[in-house]
Amino acid sequence: SHKRTRPSTGVCQMDRLATVLLAAGLGSAALVLLRRQGRRMKKTRVALVDNGSLKPEATKSLRRLAAALSERSKLQVDAVSARFADRIKAKDLDGKKGEVLEGWFKRILEEDPQTEVRLLPLLIGPSDTLTKAMPESAKKVNALQVEIAPPLVSLCPALFGGQESGA
Repeated sequence: SHKRTRPSTGVCQMDRLATVLLAAGLGSAALVLLRRQGRRMKKTRVALVDNGSLKPEATKSLRRLAAALSERSKLQVDAVSARFADRIKAKDLDGKKGEVLEGWFKRILEEDPQTEVRLLPLLIGPSDTLTKAMPESAKKVNALQVEIAPPLVSLCPALFGGQESGA
């Protein structure tokens, strides 16, 4: 007789998120989430990351998108900006302060240093935020294992290679 093992809850949730991303035509991002999942037993945190803005509506919009991904995938997806959002007054963000990458990484590290982090860039192509700001922020908390997916948005894959654009 064969003993069947069930994947951990985190793996099932990552499968759901990957399915949502695939259904939305975001195959490259889904592949990053599924990579090495068979070996993953650590807690995984996912952040939907935008460039950031000083305008409250941009942060609220990012939060709505992250909430929709969370609902569809049954996995917590945090709304995190690369910069600026932490300067917006909490009262302008429905009472909850905006988070930027460095602060979010520090909070995750304090909560559980063994956490694996997956960043889903809500960016247009390979911007400086994707190629510099995100990796530099991740290096500051080198205790965390961080993986950055290709950008979720690409206006024109012909301008960027498929690998770079997430197409």
